[in-house]
Amino acid sequence: MKPRRLPIVVFALLALSALLLALVVIPAAKADSFPAATPERAIRAIWIIVGCNLLLGLFAFTLGRATTAFATLTWRLAACFVALPALLTALALTDGGIAYWGHGPGMRTAAVTMLVCAVANALAGALTVALGLSRVKSPPAS
Repeated sequence: MKPRRLPIVVFALLALSALLLALVVIPAAKADSFPAATPERAIRAIWIIVGCNLLLGLFAFTLGRATTAFATLTWRLAACFVALPALLTALALTDGGIAYWGHGPGMRTAAVTMLVCAVANALAGALTVALGLSRVKSPPAS
């Protein structure tokens, strides 16, 4: 894959994850009837992840479209700034998906959707690292 397409792919993965969370998981979380469920807290956390995904996607898109005049360290730090939160939200979504799996058959769609979103976030994080490394220029041969 060409480095110029990576920011678009990262943005698309994170935006798709945010869309799935907003359209599938949040309505299911509102209807969760598990005895120990706390839908208000879960919905708030999912909305925070949706916002993070959109912000990280926009940042990755901007990072990829920026000029190549940045220093090597700046590119690596910028890639880590996007990749680390994307990977952390993937862990949070995995935890939520596994928790919803135990809430019974009514929550299986939400659980699977959260796990799919976790994979999308992890892939976006890995591609963002690739984006940062693709901007690193190798030293000239002696």
